[in-house]
Amino acid sequence: MKNVLKKITTALLASALTITFSFTAFAETPKTITPSRTYGFTSDGAKGTHEFITGHAMAILGNDKGANLEKLITNYEPIVKQYCDQPDKDENQWAFAYHFYDPYTNKNYLPSILPASKITALTKFEEHASNAVASYKTDRTYSMQELGRACHFLEDVNVPYHSANMIAVLTTHSQYEQFVQDHQADYAINTTDKYNNYYSENFNSYCNDILNDCAKYSYSFKDQVKSSSDSWDSVANVTVKYAEGYVAAFFYRFLHEVGEF
Repeated sequence: MKNVLKKITTALLASALTITFSFTAFAETPKTITPSRTYGFTSDGAKGTHEFITGHAMAILGNDKGANLEKLITNYEPIVKQYCDQPDKDENQWAFAYHFYDPYTNKNYLPSILPASKITALTKFEEHASNAVASYKTDRTYSMQELGRACHFLEDVNVPYHSANMIAVLTTHSQYEQFVQDHQADYAINTTDKYNNYYSENFNSYCNDILNDCAKYSYSFKDQVKSSSDSWDSVANVTVKYAEGYVAAFFYRFLHEVGEF
């Protein structure tokens, strides 16, 4: 009985700590630290990792599938890039909890008793990807905005800290993401083999599966990035490339879904 009470007490304390952090971190974000530095791949415009991955994914699409398909995205490149940063500015509720997703619990870092724990990078990715498809024929600008937002959440789960629910204040989350930005040019790829992965599925299933694929892959490196910064380069070298490849594949599948080929 004592052990049971001890476990319950510990769980309640942990939940209280997480809730306290969620409110205070959002309400009292230190002015010297931008949200992007704290809770995601860096969203520093052209310098940031989100725009780096999104831009390279467009180039990869062109290299692999031809300039005609690439132009369907790059004609709106400024919009897509702007909005691949935007969720760090206006979808940052609960101290950016919606940017996290553990593929083995299907939740973010919030206590599971909270409904908000089920709003994750996965549900956000699916929401924006669906909006991008639904509005493509009627409002191309909005569609491209939603496409950029979808890219943001797909990219986020390629960070081990995001897929393992390791928050910035308690881990080296921020330092790792700054390291990635400082070295991202080293992780650029020109082609990918990910186009056929899950391609035959309907679009909703496709989106679910590629994000889970990315999240599980990055999750497998959680202990490495947490234990030593010496591993950061080797982990980023594979996970950032993984993200570039899957964003390019996502662009391709999106264009098929809206009837461009």
